[in-house]
Amino acid sequence: MSHPDSPVPAERPAAAPADRYGRGDSPARRRRANVVGAVVAGLATVAVVAYWASSSLGAGSSTDAQLVNFAVRDASLVSVNFTVTTNPGTALACAVQAQNDQYLVVGWQVVDVPASAQHTQQISTDVRTTQAATSIVLKECWAV
Repeated sequence: MSHPDSPVPAERPAAAPADRYGRGDSPARRRRANVVGAVVAGLATVAVVAYWASSSLGAGSSTDAQLVNFAVRDASLVSVNFTVTTNPGTALACAVQAQNDQYLVVGWQVVDVPASAQHTQQISTDVRTTQAATSIVLKECWAV
């Protein structure tokens, strides 16, 4: 216990937590943080660009199908002509959809497109329907 006449020890000023644990805001620490941040941002940018390039330049994007024309033969048959452009030597399958005036699917066929030395091929096919078709949709083509 202390005596009432004893002097009160002088209090030391409290050290800031950063100084206490050696984590001061030094120029070297800021520089290191900036370098680490730049490297992380650079790697993220490279990853995004690589993903974008692979998804837009991959096999799926090098295939294009265009409807040329179609003719309704009767209520149960439509003749379809379309072109397919892809890399030479690539075999494809294309989904052709026949729709009625209510945009309901009334016929569907997957058309095999054989590999060719040409970039563009003209394809003709007949699609059987359950009702008279009023439109044709080329849903998609994929490599097989």
